[in-house]
Amino acid sequence: MTERAELLKALTALYDNAPAAQVAAFAREIGAERFRDLHIGAWGPSGLLKDFIRPDRPARDLDLEVLAVVHETGANLDPVVTTIMKRAIVRDAPDADRFLREVMGCTEPYADYFGLRWMIMHCGPRMAGTLASEIRPLVHEVLTARTDTDLTAQGCFSTYPLKAFAIAVLSGADAREIFRIGRRSSLGDWRPAPAIERMIEATASAHGRLWLHGLEPCFEKALGRHHSEAFLGLAEDDFRAALRRPA
Repeated sequence: MTERAELLKALTALYDNAPAAQVAAFAREIGAERFRDLHIGAWGPSGLLKDFIRPDRPARDLDLEVLAVVHETGANLDPVVTTIMKRAIVRDAPDADRFLREVMGCTEPYADYFGLRWMIMHCGPRMAGTLASEIRPLVHEVLTARTDTDLTAQGCFSTYPLKAFAIAVLSGADAREIFRIGRRSSLGDWRPAPAIERMIEATASAHGRLWLHGLEPCFEKALGRHHSEAFLGLAEDDFRAALRRPA
């Protein structure tokens, strides 16, 4: 086994379960330059020439103390940015977002990596303030431009989630396109239940949006609420039933 392979094996074991102090001691022992080099691979025509390591476990576990040590050595953490972002949303961890923005200097939006519906459905109360400033204008843009994304129903009306619907109609944009009512010939004359259609149509006027605001006054709180809870005065089961096409 080469010296590099031995160092990689040792650092792999540290990343798997060691605290930040041990990772820092290892970096001091071998020197910052060699430590950084362990995170850089090299590729040739026939494949990988120089093996490397990524701090995947600390990124998945949001072990920010370990990640801070790695960052301080100058090692490249870009390969685990997506993992940190995903765990920040799933674990509702604003401290991970602060690490990305303030320590790493990452300016990329979450929407560069994740679908709108996924972000909406997984957003919790502590990340809602951070994500609302990104999600609300993006939802507005998608609906205004009539862009077909994972936010639209795409024909699967009976499985469309209530939380995604609520965020769409509360965005301030005309949300009628979310179900593309009357534009899919395969649907015939099908319409959602009157209560749901009223909400969709309400997004097209200032008076209607004011009425919706009365049902759900705070966009941020709605975004941070668990997807199994009620939105716009509706329970998930009632909403699904209202979308179900007649036999």
